Amino acid sequence: MLCHTATMLPRWVASVAVVAVCCATVCHAGTVEVLHDNWGVPHIYSSDNPAMAFGYGYATAEDHGELCLSLYAGARCRTAQYYGG
Repeated sequence: MLCHTATMLPRWVASVAVVAVCCATVCHAGTVEVLHDNWGVPHIYSSDNPAMAFGYGYATAEDHGELCLSLYAGARCRTAQYYGG
């Protein structure tokens, strides 16, 4: 069954956002601070390794969110379904 792109993509993005928020509240144990310098490069300061990994994932999603979503759609062989074409 084919889904309309205009209705499918917002639902998909919303579900990814909900999962990210749930994982952030459950998995994040330490403190982390993500700072961007004048060139936009993220610098991650954390109290432990899991917090550092969370900060790295957060900075990647913040800077390259659309790229992550399109690569995820491509990995699932659903790029045309979500983006048309």
